[in-house]
Order: sequence, then structure tokens, then C-alpha cells
Amino acid sequence: MRMRPFFAQLFACLLLLMLTVQCNRDRGEEQINRGETGYADFENAISRIELRSMDNSGNLPVPVVDNRCPRRAYMLQVVPVLEVSGHKYNSIMPPIKEAHITTLTDFDGGNYPAGSVVDELFYQENSMYIGISTPIRFVDAGEYYTLVLMHYPAAGTYRFRVEFLTETGQTIVADTETLTFY
Repeated sequence: MRMRPFFAQLFACLLLLMLTVQCNRDRGEEQINRGETGYADFENAISRIELRSMDNSGNLPVPVVDNRCPRRAYMLQVVPVLEVSGHKYNSIMPPIKEAHITTLTDFDGGNYPAGSVVDELFYQENSMYIGISTPIRFVDAGEYYTLVLMHYPAAGTYRFRVEFLTETGQTIVADTETLTFY
């Protein structure tokens, strides 16, 4: 009779152990792929970048409509697209060592001729001190970099190019649509 409570306790412990193992298995790769930094242990790469032009003249930024934007309210969202999707955090290999914005048209009444690098005119949202050229080593899936044009150009038609340069020398490029600033 004394063995019956012992086996009941043993059975309960085994059942709890099996449930714990199953719960950990259900968490999947989110738990398995995290390294010491909290980012995934596997390497990923940026295959391309997408650009979204935004109008920041209201309470919240909205996509630019009909390629027209107030010249004092332009924002650019730079979206890195990863080769391996479905993972929350990704260590970028090779890392992006440089990022630049170039004007493809004469900008601000010719103060910046077509082909000029205009990095100094854009700042990352919420930081007046971090420009676009900050290196990128980790990317959260769906993450984007919001760059605010901190210069009020003359009204006109403009176009920009964003370039990422990896440590291995690969260049990833995207161009905006032609924009009319009014």
C-alpha cells in the first residue's frame, strides 16, 4: 500500500516533465536561435531595400499621395528586405558598413547638383545626431529606418537614391519615385 502514493507522485512528476518539454518545443526557433546578444545565431543578408516616401505634415506620417509632398514635411522610410524571412531578429552578414543618400536631380535650386551626396540633410527620426551612415549589424524583421529631411528645399521636382554598402563591397541600391515638393 505504501508503494501506491510513491507511484502516483512519480507519475505526476513525469507528466509535468513531459508538459515542460512540450512547451519548450512549441516555442520553436524564437528560443533556439537567440544568442548572447538576443539576436539570431544564424547569418542573414539584405537582398534589397524598399523606399517609402512619407508626408509628415499632419499628426502622423502618411504615404505621399500622387508623388506630391509639402517641402517642409518629407520623410523617407528605408526598409531592408532580408533573404531569410520569418525570423524576428537577424544578424546581418555581411554587415552594412555605409549608407548614403544621393540626389538624382538638381536639388534646392542647384545648391546640390544631380549626383550630390545629401546625407547631411537627412537625420534618423527621434535623433538629430544620427545620420543615415550609421552601420547596420542587426535588423528586426519588418524594421525600417525613418529619415527626416531637415532642410527645406525650393519647390520643385526631386528624386533620391539610397545606397547600402556591405563590408564585402556589395552595393544595394533603391531609388524613390519622382517627387514634387510644393
